[in-house]
Amino acid sequence: MLLALLPAGICAAPVADRYFDEVTLAVDTSLYTLSQNTILHRRKHQLYFEYANRYAACELRFYPKEDSDIQRLLLVASAGYEVLDSCAFIENEGCYRARLRFADLLSNEHLSILVNVTTLPQGENAAPHTRVWELALFPYTQTWVKFFPSSDILFVGEEKIFELETNNIENIRLSGDWHSSNGIDYRIALRDGRLTLILQPRELGVKNLDATLETIAPFLNADKRLSNAVALQSPPLTIKASRLVFLNMDKKEVTYDDEARYRGVNVVIDNNRRLLLNRTYRIEDQEAAGGSLIAELFPIKDLANDKVLCKLTVFNLHRNTEGYLYLKMNDVPTFITNFDITPKTQISAIYVLHEGSDWQSGGRVNPGELVDVSVEGESLHKARFTWQDAIDLTSDTISQTETRRLFKLHIPMSINKRQVALLNNGQPTGKALQVDEYQHPRPFDFVTLSYGSNAQIQVNKVSNVIISRSVLKEFSLSFGRGDIDGKTRLYGKQYMDIDVRILGKRGEIVEMRSLKNQLVCPDETSPRGAHYKDKSCLNEGINFNNILNAKTSALDNFGKVQLDIKHSAEKYSEPIFEKRVEVIYQPRVLFDIDLSLPAGMMIQNLGESQSEKESQKKSSFTDNLGGISIALIAQLSFTDSEKAGKMKPYRCGAGFLFINTFNFREDAQRDLAFVALGSIYPLSARRMFNVPIHVGVGYKLQEKIPFVMISPGISVSF
Repeated sequence: MLLALLPAGICAAPVADRYFDEVTLAVDTSLYTLSQNTILHRRKHQLYFEYANRYAACELRFYPKEDSDIQRLLLVASAGYEVLDSCAFIENEGCYRARLRFADLLSNEHLSILVNVTTLPQGENAAPHTRVWELALFPYTQTWVKFFPSSDILFVGEEKIFELETNNIENIRLSGDWHSSNGIDYRIALRDGRLTLILQPRELGVKNLDATLETIAPFLNADKRLSNAVALQSPPLTIKASRLVFLNMDKKEVTYDDEARYRGVNVVIDNNRRLLLNRTYRIEDQEAAGGSLIAELFPIKDLANDKVLCKLTVFNLHRNTEGYLYLKMNDVPTFITNFDITPKTQISAIYVLHEGSDWQSGGRVNPGELVDVSVEGESLHKARFTWQDAIDLTSDTISQTETRRLFKLHIPMSINKRQVALLNNGQPTGKALQVDEYQHPRPFDFVTLSYGSNAQIQVNKVSNVIISRSVLKEFSLSFGRGDIDGKTRLYGKQYMDIDVRILGKRGEIVEMRSLKNQLVCPDETSPRGAHYKDKSCLNEGINFNNILNAKTSALDNFGKVQLDIKHSAEKYSEPIFEKRVEVIYQPRVLFDIDLSLPAGMMIQNLGESQSEKESQKKSSFTDNLGGISIALIAQLSFTDSEKAGKMKPYRCGAGFLFINTFNFREDAQRDLAFVALGSIYPLSARRMFNVPIHVGVGYKLQEKIPFVMISPGISVSF
């Protein structure tokens, strides 16, 4: 590509600007001005300048207009340059001056200097106004290449290498391709850090080599036009006939296979008056006798286009770069030629690069996946590979070699085969990518636990012990098969191990059962639903009451069902999910019979008993402190709604009170009473022995009088 063809050139008229009359740039010993050194490139006016040092420093001067009202200039920081001196106003010259150093002018294609221009306020209350002003730059450097051959005599068919001189080797674009000029094939390459010219003459005579090199960065030619072309001039070269005639062959590469080894392949070579028909020529790798046998050539017949049809039988491998091949008759070399003899295409391994992973052997892919595939083997450059049922998105062919071919493949989501076959010229190679269904562990958002009376919760949302207020008539797992796979994110089959345990109220194990490798498959709404068919897939949920002898509906108060769910580790190659779910049966109200031994009861009669009337003395709370009584109370206790296995510290109930049962004083006043009590239990309510505090009212049956009471006691629960 020659940039000289682009519509770019020097602007004859100065570029109008609202702020500056002139802008100058001084680099090395040259001075460039915005009014005289401007080029129109990429639809933008650019100040061009020539440089010799890629990291040159320069001086900028900005000459403001009289009516520009500029208050201050500030260079904006950029990766393309380093500010050495900030903008300062030079009073005696009437300009702003700044210095900066460029950061690699050769690789900076879009170089601009940005300046913050602050103008004076226009009005009493106005504030200074700042705008960004851009100075687009076009740096270029002259690149030349010269050819001084050590010898101007060349021979047909012989390759000759010369070193080229250049002042800027980093600006030369090298393609490595062969070109032709005046009967001379040439190629320009980089060897050991030097620029070299490789010549291979094909015609006799005195020839001038006219070659054109391409630069990476453009420059201004003599016509002040942008160009990437550098002409390479050479002195006249004398091309002489080789001592051995070089015979060109139509096939530059022959495959070393059984057909070429035993039956031979037909080739067409140049005709020559000394080439004898129906004679076998031995092809060796050296001019002297005793060389290794590479192949045999048997000329069959002359063709009309001054060519000869021959049969070529190969016996060994050969590379063009290893040197010429010599056609011999009775150990006497008569011609030279050159061509490649390479092994047949063989695939040794296939590697797959999944997104976010490393290269893996085995060639396994998933539907809907975009993967990089590396095919390794021998002579792969000759193959015309295609992938059956996959979309080949390969665009980069630079990295392809004889031993490695890289592909970027998209595996269709709807693929209905288990293999993606690799074809060569439409024929199976015996190699393929294995299409595996997705099998990743999914969080348990598709598993729902049903318990109690129609209560449900997703397993992955369980964070604490579940308190069930109702009897666990149902305890089962259901699976949302339609929630496993999405439209683009697939998880595939879910293998789970499930352990269920029934625990008594004291934590003892009543019964346990383990279910291994329970398989849940995505349903038909999945993009791959038709490929998940498996007789082992669970089509319904798991009802644990069908597999347990101890039914969940028969749980005692504070009994638990403990459920451990995890993915089957042996089915996955990545971290799995685990979840424990506990459901405790904890009704709101519990009923029990409480036997208490109140001591030091403080009883206050409501009215006067017969004994009080006779003694004309009113009893008080402290009259019956010495006796121990017996209370048999039917109680209601209340469980905590937030804490599993915990009781509220209060109870209420009604029953009988045997007053002063164990008071053996003669004046002890024994009685039987109906009571209604409220009790406070400061210790754990689930212990058999507790020390409660009773408060209540009652009615004495013997004295026939109501009373109120408060008393500590020792409680025994059954």
